[in-house]
Amino acid sequence: DYLRFGGEPFSKEAEFDFQHARIEKPERVAFYSLKLRPHWFVNVNARKFDFVDVDWNWEVLSIEAEIAALQNRNVTSAHRLLAITFRNLAFNAQENEQFEDASRFRYLASQLWRKNEPHDRLTSFLGWLYWAVSGYGERIGRACVVLGGVWLLFAILYARGTQYTKVGFATETVQTLPAVGGK
Repeated sequence: DYLRFGGEPFSKEAEFDFQHARIEKPERVAFYSLKLRPHWFVNVNARKFDFVDVDWNWEVLSIEAEIAALQNRNVTSAHRLLAITFRNLAFNAQENEQFEDASRFRYLASQLWRKNEPHDRLTSFLGWLYWAVSGYGERIGRACVVLGGVWLLFAILYARGTQYTKVGFATETVQTLPAVGGK
């Protein structure tokens, strides 16, 4: 009927490997109150699984550790498969309104794409620029800092440029004249 993983019976050292599992009704697979690792879901579509109160352990989660774990299991194309897994988990989190997790998974998938897929120079530069400016659209603080920097830069350039033209900031005070007509 359904498959549920969760809670107390699992030790902290427990691991899952769903690789190549054929799940006919993935919406009936649920994970409750567990610490999970994304690499456990490589080669299986986790878009419809139910993740409730799942801890992905973001403080220690890294692409390098996930890739190493996959390589220890002799998974070929580890970078590409992990990127697909991150996208699937991001889709799942987005659909279940877990927006912070979705954002983090999208960021990790984009990092894998930028660093490990072959690109021409222009695409590589644009990918790097997209990462540097806004963290692939997932880092709002970084985008705000860059926007503030652009505003400041153009304000300085405008102010300096007006020294050499007749257009500029008014530095004199304007005096008002008395009304004409005696009133």
